[in-house]
Amino acid sequence: MSQSARNLFQTKPVTGSLFSRIAAGVVGVLLITVLGIARWLTPSETGYGTHTQLGLPPCVIKEFLGIPCPSCGMTTSFAWTVDGNLGRALVANPAGPPAVLLVIFGIVWCGIAVVTGQIVFGRAAILVWSGLISAEGLVLTVVWLAKLL
Repeated sequence: MSQSARNLFQTKPVTGSLFSRIAAGVVGVLLITVLGIARWLTPSETGYGTHTQLGLPPCVIKEFLGIPCPSCGMTTSFAWTVDGNLGRALVANPAGPPAVLLVIFGIVWCGIAVVTGQIVFGRAAILVWSGLISAEGLVLTVVWLAKLL
């Protein structure tokens, strides 16, 4: 394995620059905002459509094709999860609760980076985040395919 590949898999924390601390702070604030918006929304009783409270249009795929899109119910699921109603969240879209956990993990990760200046997982952080986001994408895809059947 080359030295650059070994560096990529380095998992010990590395000290971030001032820019990386600021960037982590901005991302952390954005993630907290996402949770705040989810808490503010009133989850739709239909299991989808909560996003329209944000001024967004109804799902185009559902409107024109009559089938749910891969993320149908995700905003509703997010809102139910943040409200503490896991059962309704899972019915709306089972990928919602794991997405909320991913956001919470991101807030903690960013908080550690801002406060300590340490980038948790070091250079392997990109691999960790890529893996987590890919897993969420896989869950979303499986859920969507199940809805289509």
